[in-house]
Amino acid sequence: MIGRIFTLFLFFVLLFCQPALAGCRQFIELHSAADVAREMGTTEAWVVGNYKIKLWKKSTAQGRFPAVGNLLPGSRALLLKTSGPDFQVKSPYDGSTGWVNQLQVSGILMQDDITFMACD
Repeated sequence: MIGRIFTLFLFFVLLFCQPALAGCRQFIELHSAADVAREMGTTEAWVVGNYKIKLWKKSTAQGRFPAVGNLLPGSRALLLKTSGPDFQVKSPYDGSTGWVNQLQVSGILMQDDITFMACD
């Protein structure tokens, strides 16, 4: 009897919890527009309207060029892989895949790649 109850419990845990864990992925978060404005000595409004972070075809060690896409300050992007101080990501802004340097990144977080809710 106890074995059957445990089996049913395990079944429901795997059935309902596994899909939530399956979509949990690493994302980078870029420095906010306010942080960039402070660093550049300009207004946050100017940064929001004019500043984009470039994504490069290659990592820094491989020479970076050419630019293949953009990210916006404060945005989050799906982390695909790392190479030294660089992160290869998929841009939510234009759908491009490219490399960004850790200097542009404020942190790495775990997030569901469908709902974008934080994962524990």
